[in-house]
Amino acid sequence: MIRAAWNIGVSIHTFLQHAPTNLIIRRLRGAHSLSRAAIALVLAATYFFAFGICFTLLDRGGPLWLAFLGFLMFWNACKFGWVFLLTPVSILRRVINRRRARS
Repeated sequence: MIRAAWNIGVSIHTFLQHAPTNLIIRRLRGAHSLSRAAIALVLAATYFFAFGICFTLLDRGGPLWLAFLGFLMFWNACKFGWVFLLTPVSILRRVINRRRARS
């Protein structure tokens, strides 16, 4: 039973690694520059805007599947927001480690 649950978890994890937003986030994390953080900020703002539109349409009598789409947009916006916030910290950590290595 535990083995089956473990295998299902591994399969889901492998599947989600190839989701489009996760591929973009992996690419943004790979290159440590502030321009990549700006791209993450623009994507987060776009997803928050789409989130607002989905729930406005839902509030005005739209189909219920917009709620799922809205939560998905919110989740993606949060992911890109975290990438935006953590990129300068990552750059700073890399610079400090390089200076320590030179000393």
